[in-house]
Amino acid sequence: MDVYDNNGNGKEDLPKLREIFRRQRQFSESSMGDCPDIDFNYDDADTSENEIAECYSYTEGPEFQLNLKAFEELCAELGIVPLWQSATDSGRKSLIVRLSDHLELCNTVQRMRAARAVLYVAQGCWGEVQSDREQHEWSRRNVFLLVQCGIWSSFLQLLHLEIDNSEVGENQQQQQQQQHRLAVSASLANSADLRVILSVLYTIVETLRCSEDEDTETQTNIREHFRQELAQPQGESD
Repeated sequence: MDVYDNNGNGKEDLPKLREIFRRQRQFSESSMGDCPDIDFNYDDADTSENEIAECYSYTEGPEFQLNLKAFEELCAELGIVPLWQSATDSGRKSLIVRLSDHLELCNTVQRMRAARAVLYVAQGCWGEVQSDREQHEWSRRNVFLLVQCGIWSSFLQLLHLEIDNSEVGENQQQQQQQQHRLAVSASLANSADLRVILSVLYTIVETLRCSEDEDTETQTNIREHFRQELAQPQGESD
């Protein structure tokens, strides 16, 4: 049963989040035509929404559904109804903590499934939203919650682990050139895993980079503490 059909968001449809990115890309491409006067704002960074949109490529469209599927599967295994908006604040925190536990599993497939579920949360649980603005609001709200629950540190550890695995994979490829087909498949899988990890980290950074008028005192404190944490060395793992 598709729990999101009630909102008119079938799984076969392109997610609203991808629609946002597609429209931004189309607008950018159309602006490259005969436009003698272009109002361009030179700045260190664009808006958070546009910066996050640039994180994704056209080839990642199908992976949005994989994120939703991972979220639904893990909720089912944990005995939780996969409806984020209708959950209580304590229920959302509890789910994030349990997803965080799965990020420490030795099995790579299970570990990355949890990572995709977290990415779906960071993306605003787009399967339940009704508008672009609602998706942005939930994404921002969820990112603050993810940081509050320690997801940033968990994904930094995942990144270090992925780097170590990549180095091992490169050594194996050099020693086993005759297994080229298997090496290519492993490389593609590692690339997908790395994109998931970096997407979560980048979404967190871009979301907390700018403040908004609607931010609560708690969110302001979380953002300031996060900025201080980023100022510290991030290269050493525990």
